[in-house]
Amino acid sequence: MFATPPSDKLPPVPEDRGIPSEVWSLIDHPSDRGRSGCGPGWSDLIVTTHRRLLEIDPTYSPGGVRQKLGWLDFQLNPGPDTDQATIERLWAVQAEVREASKHICESCGGEGRIYEPPERGAGRTRCDACESCER
Repeated sequence: MFATPPSDKLPPVPEDRGIPSEVWSLIDHPSDRGRSGCGPGWSDLIVTTHRRLLEIDPTYSPGGVRQKLGWLDFQLNPGPDTDQATIERLWAVQAEVREASKHICESCGGEGRIYEPPERGAGRTRCDACESCER
């Protein structure tokens, strides 16, 4: 689980994106030093994932949301009384989202791919246009 920074250190919740505050507080933001931030292009994917997981297990809670090796790492905590079949459904959504994020630009939300330039360390999922702006 990630240490959540104090709420006064987080960027404001983007109201137009509809990100639930309980998810927003767990996202590793690029401005947080030493953390692998999620770009705004994954906002819709994060919100949709959270809602899907709640439909499967209303007692689930997000454990952390970050970019890891170019894909979205949406960690989750099943509720204390969640049965194994439900946990496996949660994990299936988690795996599906991980794969989907490998094709969504985390900067703009367009179609992307993982760029793995050795000079910048771990990969990032970007569209060609956003990747060229990063160079």
